[in-house]
This record gives sequence, C-alpha cells and structure tokens, in this order.
Amino acid sequence: MELEESFLSSQAPSFRATVEFVAERISSSCIKHICSNVIAPCKEEASTLYNKQKEENKKLSKQEVQTQVEEACQSTLARIHTALDDHCGPQVGQALTLLLGPDASDAAIFGSAHNICGRRCRERIINWLNSHIKLSNIFTKIFNGTDVKHNGDQTTERKDVEHKDLAMSPPDLLIELQERLCQCIENRDLSISEEQVLDLINKVAETVKHRSDLVPHAEQTLHSITVDYCIVLMAHCPGVLTTEVLHRLCSLWLTFVPQSTPLERVLSSRNVLLLCQSGPQVAQESWRQLSRLLVLLLKEELLAPKKLEAQFVALFRKDWPPMVHSLMGTCLSSMLELIRQDPMCNKNPKFVLMLEWVNEMMNELARDDICEDS
Repeated sequence: MELEESFLSSQAPSFRATVEFVAERISSSCIKHICSNVIAPCKEEASTLYNKQKEENKKLSKQEVQTQVEEACQSTLARIHTALDDHCGPQVGQALTLLLGPDASDAAIFGSAHNICGRRCRERIINWLNSHIKLSNIFTKIFNGTDVKHNGDQTTERKDVEHKDLAMSPPDLLIELQERLCQCIENRDLSISEEQVLDLINKVAETVKHRSDLVPHAEQTLHSITVDYCIVLMAHCPGVLTTEVLHRLCSLWLTFVPQSTPLERVLSSRNVLLLCQSGPQVAQESWRQLSRLLVLLLKEELLAPKKLEAQFVALFRKDWPPMVHSLMGTCLSSMLELIRQDPMCNKNPKFVLMLEWVNEMMNELARDDICEDS
C-alpha cells in the first residue's frame, strides 16, 4: 500500500484521479455483471434442483440440505472469481489505455497503474459482495423451500396480450441481446449495419406485444438491456444510430410498461465510462449521438427535463479525468444547438439556462485541465 501511494504521489494529480475513477467505475460495472450473470443463474440452478427434488417427492435430511447449500456456495464463489479475472483485467486495461493518454505509452508506468487499479477493483468488489450478499442464506432459503421468488409463487403473466408463438420467447431474446452486447464490446471492428439493428428492435417489439409469457421482471430486463445496447452502439459504432434507428428505439421504449425506467440513468457513471472507451477517432461522434438521443427522449417525453437536469448535476459533482470534461462539453454544446433549433424542445427556458450553465462549467473545467497538464 505504501509503495502504491508513493507511486501515485509521484505522478500528476490527473493521473491519480484517472486510476481512482477507473477503479470505481469498473468495480461498479463488475458488481452488476456478477449479480446478473453469475449469482442470478446460480440461484436459478439451485431453484431448478429443488423443484426437481420436490416433484420426485425426495425428502432430504438437514445434513443433506446443508451439503447442497455448501456445494452451491462453493460453485458460485468459483464462478465469481472467474468472472473477476475475465471482467476486471481486460476492462481495466482498455479504460486506462484510453483515459491515461500519453502516460499509457510508458510500459512501466502503465503496468503499475494497471496493477494498482486491478487490485483496488477486486478489493471493492469483494468488500461489496461480502457486505451485501450472503450466499449461505440465499441457498439455505432455496433448498428449504422458503424462497418464494425462486419457487414460482410470484410468476404472473401479462394481461390482454394476443399471444403469438412466432414472436421470440423472452429467454431466447434476452440471450440474443446479451450475445449482441458482448460481441459489440469485445470486437470493436465488428461490422454492424442499420438493418441488423432495426431487425433486433423489431424482434423485441414483437416479443413485448405478442408474448403472454413475458413477466414484468423480464420486461424490465428487456427495457434495460435495449438501453445498454444503444449506449454500447453509441460508443463503438455511432454511425449505425441513424435517425430511423433512434426513432424506432424511442417507439420501442414507449411500449414498455412504466416502472423504474433505465432512461432515468442514461447518464450514469457506467455509461459515461462506456462512452469514454469509444477511442479518439469516434469519441466526438459518440458524444454528439448522445446529444441527439437526449433531445429525442425529451421530445418523446420519455425523459422529463427535471430528471435529465438531475443527471447532469450529478455528473457535474463528480471528479472526472480531463478528457471527460471536454467530451461532456461537446455533448452539451451539440444538445443546446439542437434544442434551440426545435420549438418543441425550446419551451422550457429554465431548463435551457441550466444546460447553458452546465455547458459553461464543463468547458471551464476542460480549460483548467489543459492548463494543469501543460
């Protein structure tokens, strides 16, 4: 720890801020990944095993139940550690390469930053999991039959939906969406056409409108993952987000049953980090596309001005690496230009004034960053 502190103290303040920023954002992203893609499937597997034993009228002793709980815990922990290795290392390297800029060219400095950031990520993740998730309690409830959520009692069907078997089933659609996301993130040179994106949007729309087995939780997951897919496309291939694609996405989001909408977190720290990974060649276009999306969300009333204002203020209060201030300024400037040109978006002068103020502050921070680094 002392060596880490000594190393960071010898670098520019922006260098330390970048390392801490990446550690915080990657750990947050990894926690969500582990909860969704590791712990949730393990719980489903345990529930399936319990239901199978129940159907077979197989009664287990307390010791046998305890053995199953321990095995489930060990299996889940092994998967968590695998996810840590697979998820943290590559993402830390990619984020530091993009955000450190010239500092990343020195192999020794970059290697030290990568090691420090990776260790801090793992430490944050493990501490959070230990504080918030008790695997033994989770699996004990499942194998004792007291976990109602994972034993079928809360499963409800959508009402007043004309069911069509030709529409993609919710599980198959979720799997395809996750695969598309992973392909886009892992392969930046992947060629994606407008037609492919529109076809995927159509599949989601058909499932939402014509699958009576789409339960509320799955619908909410579809809502969230389509927003994530939009942000990932924006970061890696912004050109595919044509006017038609953006309008079709908004039409799709309007069909979801209103709950806790992920659009109220479209400017989350995780999404900002994703957009920062777009690379210097497409960064400006990515953030301009974000401005187009935000203006469209306002026009379609998918996002209220007060909600968007709150997101901008939250971003302004955080410490960001120098490059982010400049890119946020690009987004805000483009957004203001679009709003001023559209009478439908220009009806709230207070909101426009707020955007102008945040834009001015971001540009000022970007200028300060340049002065500090020079």
